[in-house]
Amino acid sequence: MLKSILNLKGVRVVEKSELKLISGGVRYRITCIFPDGNNWSGASESSWVATRMDQHCSSQGGTTALSYEAS
Repeated sequence: MLKSILNLKGVRVVEKSELKLISGGVRYRITCIFPDGNNWSGASESSWVATRMDQHCSSQGGTTALSYEAS
């Protein structure tokens, strides 16, 4: 499969120095909404941190809204 991808027009192997410059991924945005209308939100690229934020929200009586953003 890799050979067929490399045979596509305009495709080339990325150099190691170029790989170091590539960044990206997913940013998780957590919004915690409370029954009284108050809320807080935060964002992280770590799924572990997003999970902890969700747990914190739930433990305080809030409802979590989760969205994803490209980072």
